[in-house]
Amino acid sequence: MQNSFDLKTCLMAYNKIIDYGEKDGEVYRLNGFSAWSDFDGYHCFIQYRTVLLTLMFHGKYALDYELKDDLTQFEKHLVKFVSH
Repeated sequence: MQNSFDLKTCLMAYNKIIDYGEKDGEVYRLNGFSAWSDFDGYHCFIQYRTVLLTLMFHGKYALDYELKDDLTQFEKHLVKFVSH
């Protein structure tokens, strides 16, 4: 990941959303973030606005976004979210 947050930060955010978020079907929502996993838990997803982060088994990940500014905002809010 070429950003200032790491996978540990991402996993901490995922757990916080799941632990404290409001469940809506299979998706948990908290402070603008959404989190969910696939049926076997090998893929976990965090979404904030237009950015989708997919956390995969063995520490791999994928980022899907349209604009670089979207990714910058995602990164900023994710780090702030985990630190509070």
